Amino acid sequence: MKPTNFFIKDIKEFQSANKNLKNIFNTNKELPHQVFNQRCDYYLFEEFYWGMCEEFWPTVQYLTKIFNEKEVTVAILDSHPTDYFYKEFGYFNYLQLPTSLSSEEYRNVLEIGPEDSPADAPYYHSEKVVWFSSSKKWAIWGERSLDICVIGFNESVLLDHLMKSPSKWSYLNEDVEDLIGLNFRNMTLPQDFKDSLSKNYAHDRDSG
Repeated sequence: MKPTNFFIKDIKEFQSANKNLKNIFNTNKELPHQVFNQRCDYYLFEEFYWGMCEEFWPTVQYLTKIFNEKEVTVAILDSHPTDYFYKEFGYFNYLQLPTSLSSEEYRNVLEIGPEDSPADAPYYHSEKVVWFSSSKKWAIWGERSLDICVIGFNESVLLDHLMKSPSKWSYLNEDVEDLIGLNFRNMTLPQDFKDSLSKNYAHDRDSG
């Protein structure tokens, strides 16, 4: 199967994937605001660029295996899937990836761009990226300009695996705030951003 076959080309298929996506995320929002439509019991953070690399794929395979799923959707929200990508290239920058892919294949797929514009490949041209599956039991929101991803879920059984090496998923803490802060003036996270992030994503110690 050619890697380009993983990109959604059919409008109805895109609309179906987009409906699932919009059930999970409020795509009009961005961090530090709440981007998940339903409040999750757990939010963990990782670096954005890790989500685009080979090392990330085993995490996706683990999550989909737990919920008996065979594929995951990776959707690029910016650049815009219809106003820009479909209009320019005739297909959507949404990917339906079988979890049987190897880690190397995952990375290779993200590096595939339109023939006339290889720089528009997801790996190079993507500001907001989301990963999710049909179970809606977990979902990941990523923003390149902040170099951060956040995963939301309710199943405590996932915590141990996600927080073990080589993954570095962690609760919102000073390290996460410092990482995001590197993208701001004086490499410091503004207080209003920090407060909003904490309000929406801080771990509730009473929940487990």
